Amino acid sequence: HSQSAEINRLSQAITAKENILLTSEAMNVSADSFNASIGDKKMELANSQYDLAGGAGRGNAELLKIDEDSGFLLKNASFSTCLTDSPDWKIEAESIEISRDSLWGETRNTKFYVFDVPILWLPYFGFPLTDKRQTGLLFPQFDVSSNYGVELEQPIYWNIAPNYDATFSPRLMTNRGMQFKTEFRYMSQFHQGQLDVEYLGNDDMLSKDLGSRQYKRFRHFSDWQNNWRMFVDAAHISDDNYINDLGSNHHQRTDTSISQTIKLSYLSENLRANVAFEDFQVLGNNIRGYKALPQASLEYRNGIGWGDSEYYLYGQLSHFQSLTDSQVNASRVHIEPGIYIPYVTPSGQFDIEAKVFHTEYFQDQEISSSLDKRVSRTIPQLRLAGNLNFERPVDWFNGIS
Repeated sequence: HSQSAEINRLSQAITAKENILLTSEAMNVSADSFNASIGDKKMELANSQYDLAGGAGRGNAELLKIDEDSGFLLKNASFSTCLTDSPDWKIEAESIEISRDSLWGETRNTKFYVFDVPILWLPYFGFPLTDKRQTGLLFPQFDVSSNYGVELEQPIYWNIAPNYDATFSPRLMTNRGMQFKTEFRYMSQFHQGQLDVEYLGNDDMLSKDLGSRQYKRFRHFSDWQNNWRMFVDAAHISDDNYINDLGSNHHQRTDTSISQTIKLSYLSENLRANVAFEDFQVLGNNIRGYKALPQASLEYRNGIGWGDSEYYLYGQLSHFQSLTDSQVNASRVHIEPGIYIPYVTPSGQFDIEAKVFHTEYFQDQEISSSLDKRVSRTIPQLRLAGNLNFERPVDWFNGIS
């Protein structure tokens, strides 16, 4: 679209000026002037603003060259994938080249802006045109502190396959040395998980006799269609001060323990059953607790044929093993039957719930003979709760209700 245009039939050239609007399947462009060669399938637009189809990018260019076969080239241009007039990030470059059917764009003599603040200059830069995962360098992290010195971490992403990938992150710390961090992720129809490994061969701020410092964590989740679930979360740290000294993306500096858990579950409309094995790596001088090897629980609920009323049974069997030789091992059986009867009307609700807590402990007397081998408790509970709803129409200020 243009105010006016000239067409040369012999050379198959088109020239147009003022209020140019070019629309195609690939982009929309507004410009001050337009020159095209129909035979060569090439065109040029001056002082243009462009939007790529599908939200792939937008920007402006002093000169925009389009070749139907190879792609397009922008001179003294800007580019961003943000769709707002004030983009979160953008690049300005002497030239930007986007080849046809390519997932990457290429720029030269490039300035990178975040919220209109220039933060980086590169003589050459490649950037993705879509959100499709691609192998390459991710944005580096840079910091300076008394703990690490000058710190530079450069993540390298490897798109191995559509359903699994890996990220390698060498981390240079001038005060401590070179740390290597790896993240591997996978996914299938019923399973997904992640493996994280961190390794520092020698910490320059500590004694060399301490050896390497390591962190490992494995997480897995399975969801089978026949109501079965499995969950695994297991981590291990080489020393108590690892998180405090080197930091972590997985744990807090205030954590006193690292858990290792395996859990298998069955879920149906009325029944929930779990079997879990849980262990701990206690950090520092914190109190050593107990590991549950295993812990099995079952919950059954069913209606009694009156509204939302139901009866239920909850039970749990646990075997606790001490993390120290001075504490007693024990097993526990807990049973919790109950009934719940709600009475609901538009004006209010009244609930009745009755249950019984019964727990049996079986204690190991090898460490302390003064303890009872068997201890039990039974506690009944009755809960009554209700509420009333008061509502009526009220007119205020000439009919406003």
